[in-house]
Formats: sequence, structure tokens, C-alpha cells
Amino acid sequence: MDWSEAAKSIPPIENRDLLRFSMSGEDQEAVLKQYNRALSMAGSDSADISAIALRKLLTRFPDWGEAALLYGICLAIDGKMNRASASFQHALEVGLRSEELTYLAQVCSRDAGVERSAKAQTPEDNNPAKALISSVIPKSNPLVQEENQIRPRTHMQAPILMKASRHPNRTKMATDRERREILMQSTSSNGELPDDEIDVSIPKTPAEKLRITLIILGAILLLTGLYFLTTLWILPEIDRVKERDNANEKLEYLTGALYEKSADPEISEILRLYESEFSPAETTAEDQTS
Repeated sequence: MDWSEAAKSIPPIENRDLLRFSMSGEDQEAVLKQYNRALSMAGSDSADISAIALRKLLTRFPDWGEAALLYGICLAIDGKMNRASASFQHALEVGLRSEELTYLAQVCSRDAGVERSAKAQTPEDNNPAKALISSVIPKSNPLVQEENQIRPRTHMQAPILMKASRHPNRTKMATDRERREILMQSTSSNGELPDDEIDVSIPKTPAEKLRITLIILGAILLLTGLYFLTTLWILPEIDRVKERDNANEKLEYLTGALYEKSADPEISEILRLYESEFSPAETTAEDQTS
């Protein structure tokens, strides 16, 4: 069966096809675009990317028959007939929106079963020479790797092991870089995509944690110092300058008013005492001039 043509035969969905899921308008538009984009990619040699998007949709809407049907076709394009057959069967159990899609799901389920049986019944190579060589040369364990060798994971997230060295007392652990590369290659390998999310972040070293802690403490101390400098010195100094300027303005106004009334003997005597008390140098210079 031409699985790409089967994907192209599925029509895109419309808003009315999603009414049974009781979603908001904005959410409905997002799901509509996601499904139709996956449908377009499934028929254009991007079935692996389409399968990722459809798996997310089926996780959210497990009773969506059309998504299960398209997901099974994507799996069949990648040659994963066991999972494709299960997806087709699930689509038929939850139901599809039209008789044409139901018939397509039945045909896909039948052809997937035929191809799965054909692969299972493929005779093994009975070449005596090859059998002899295989019996002499031990098969390598895909879960054990040589030093500085990276093997991609094919089916499940297995423990990362290192081949034992000649010195059994010396433990050789995989480095963070090797673990990250193994996990990243497993997501891009030709095998089945892992079902679980994989965290490939590298933990920070104690030196990096100490440096980050010192930076945070320095920032806190700087902000604290600026706060106390502002509240205990800068703002009070500004208030004192304002008060001094205000007092000078009042004094200038008062002395100006007194000098205007200097013809009065009492006011004149007050001004003389003021000048002799607060301006002795100026008074002495005036006396010498006179």
C-alpha cells in the first residue's frame, strides 16, 4: 500500500469537526492548524515530524479517531507496523466522522497486518559460512559501549554503561558530555521515537554554583549599600540644603525690610548692632575708609 497516498486521501478538518471537544475559540484554531499542518507534512515526506505533532494531539484527545488514523499512517510510512496496526484499531474503536474514513482505516489496518506478517515470515539467512563466522565472533551488546564510543538508543531509555577496563578496581563513569550526546542522538536516530521527554541539560559544577552565588550576594550587598547611602546621607543632606536656602531667603527678606526703615533711630541702632556682630570685617573696612 502507498501510505503517502493514503495520507493525501484524508481531507483536512474544519471548525465544526472540533465542536465535540468543547474547546475555546482560540484553542480550537490552534488545534485546527496543528492537525492540518501535520496532515500536510504526512503526505510530503515529513511523516516523522507529523507523528510527533499527532502524538501530542492524541495525548490531549485520546478519542480523536481521525488523528489516530493519520498517526497510524505516519507510523506505517516509517515501517513501524506493530504500532501502526494498534493505532488503526484504536481509530476504528473510537469512531471516525465519515464512512470513507472508516473504510480507509479498515484497509490500512488490513494492509498493515499483511506487511507485518510478511516481515515476520521472512526466512533467515541459512548461509553455513555466515553462521560459522557468527558463532565464532561474539555479538556486541548495544547497551555497552567502548571508551570514547557513542551508541544511539534504539527502543527504550536504558542505563548508560561503560565497558569494564583492565583494572576492575578503577570505576569508569560516563561523563556529562557523553551522556548528553547519547541522549541527543537517541532522539534523532532512525529507531522509534522515545515516548518520554528527555532532559539533556548539564548540571552545574560546584565552581559555577559558587560563582553564581557570589554574584547574587554581591548584587544584594550593592543594592543594600545604595539603599542605606540614599536614606541615611543623600536624602538628609538634600533636606538640610533646602532648609538653609529657605533660611537665607527669609533673612534676606527681613534685612531688606529693615534697611528700608533705617531712617527710624531704633531700627538704625538694630542694623548697626547686626552689622557689628555678623559683619565685623566689613564694618572695620568702612570705619577705616571714613
